[in-house]
Formats: sequence, C-alpha cells, structure tokens
Amino acid sequence: MTHISLISYSMYLINLCLVVGFINKYFPIVNASDGSIKYIVYWGATLFFSTIIYKYFEKPVMDLRDRF
Repeated sequence: MTHISLISYSMYLINLCLVVGFINKYFPIVNASDGSIKYIVYWGATLFFSTIIYKYFEKPVMDLRDRF
C-alpha cells in the first residue's frame, strides 16, 4: 500500500489517457477471456509506468525541492 500511495499521482497522470488508449488500440477483445487479460495488462502497465515516472522524475524533483 505504501508503494501505491507514493506513485498515486503518476497513476493519475497516465492511467486512462496513455495506458487505456494503448491497450485498446493494440489488444482488441476477441472473446470473454481477453477482457480478463486486458484488465491484468492494464493494471500491470499502470503500476509499471507509474513506478518509472515516480522513480526517475517525481522523486528527484521532490528531493531537489527539499534541498532549497
């Protein structure tokens, strides 16, 4: 839960506009099980990219802010 609270702003920024657009374009639903796979891919991609944004952008900027 702590990790999700740290990356929550990054999740807010990318979840619908980037991840859903990409998944809908490249992973069309063909049958019922595709919806479940799409849901797992959605959350995996959201958590992965949010962690990357937090680690390489948000955290360094916050550390820089705290120095001044």
